[in-house]
Amino acid sequence: MTHYNKSGRYDDAIELGQEWLKQYPDDVFHASTIYEQLGMTYLSKAIKDTAHKDEWIRQAVAYFDKDLSIHQKTDGDIELYLVGRGFESAGHYSTANSCIYYGRAIKSFEVSANIFRGKAST
Repeated sequence: MTHYNKSGRYDDAIELGQEWLKQYPDDVFHASTIYEQLGMTYLSKAIKDTAHKDEWIRQAVAYFDKDLSIHQKTDGDIELYLVGRGFESAGHYSTANSCIYYGRAIKSFEVSANIFRGKAST
């Protein structure tokens, strides 16, 4: 996926990620990374394809949500921070829902910070 993304071949990267998820539906550990990469790929696609920008951003956010839905929070966990950065980027590029995505980024950052401090998350 990274190779395709670097080459601007976003549709190929998306197809590869989706195929991997179909082949390994029970591999939750790696699926989290694939969901994050799919989200970032859709954000990259939104930057290049401004005519469909909000559609691609919604797809990105859907994959960040999937990542969060399967993710197990642990001490020293950086995943919530990474997803928060994804929501932050979605807010930056969105014309319709930027406030919503920025709000979700803040929540992810707060939960991430609490985990790093060893406090219970909310």
